[in-house]
Amino acid sequence: MNTNGAFNRDEGRAGFFWPVAHTETKNNAKLWKLDRPIPLNYSMPMDWHHMMPWKVIRDSWSALVTSGRWDVLEIWLGLLVAGNPKAQLAQMREDKLSATDRDDLSAKVCWARWNLVEGPTNTNRTDDPGGDGFDAFTTKFSNNVRDRCQMVNSIYGVVCGWDVHKNDVSDQDSKNLSNFFTALNSFKNSPIAMFEPTAWVIVQDGKYDNFGNASRHPTWKKA
Repeated sequence: MNTNGAFNRDEGRAGFFWPVAHTETKNNAKLWKLDRPIPLNYSMPMDWHHMMPWKVIRDSWSALVTSGRWDVLEIWLGLLVAGNPKAQLAQMREDKLSATDRDDLSAKVCWARWNLVEGPTNTNRTDDPGGDGFDAFTTKFSNNVRDRCQMVNSIYGVVCGWDVHKNDVSDQDSKNLSNFFTALNSFKNSPIAMFEPTAWVIVQDGKYDNFGNASRHPTWKKA
C-alpha cells in the first residue's frame, strides 16, 4: 500500500492477523456426528476463504482512492474497525499514511471478517472460483453467512470489472456502493464464519489409515 492508501498493482495479500485458530476436526465428534465416510480423528486442512476475492478488493479500493471517492471510502473504513475513519482519510488525502498505518490498513482491508468463511483448502476443493470469481456461501450455511454473502455479492457486482488504476468511478456507482456498505454495517462485528459441516460434501474420498493419517486428502465442494 502507498502513502495515499492505494495498493500497488499486483500487490499480494497481507498476512492473516486475527487471533482465530482453524477448526480442529481431529477427534471432534461434534463436527462429525453426521454419517461421513472419514475417520473421526482425521484432521482436515482448513483455510480462510474470501467471498469477494482479494484482487477485486484491492483494485476497487485503489480505484476509489484514485477517483477521490472519499465519502465511499469513509463508510468502507468504518466497516473495518480501523480506528478513526476521518483521521485516516485525512492522512490518505495528504499522502501521509505511515508505514505502520499502511500495514495495519492493508491487513484490515484484505481480511475483513464479514468477507471470510472457513472451509477446506483450495487444493482440496473442486469448486473454488479462482482469483477473480465470487465465492458464494449460501446453501446450508447460517442465516448470518447467507445474508452477508448476498450483500457482499451486491458490492462485487458493482466493482468486479474495475482496474486498479481506474480514476473515473461514476456518481451512480458511488451512490450504489455507499448504500451497500451502509447496509453491510449490521454485519460489521460479525465473527469469521467458521466451518459448517453440513454445508460441505465430499466429491472424492481420501486415502487414510485407521488412525486418520491421510496419504491423500478428500476433495470437497459446497453443498
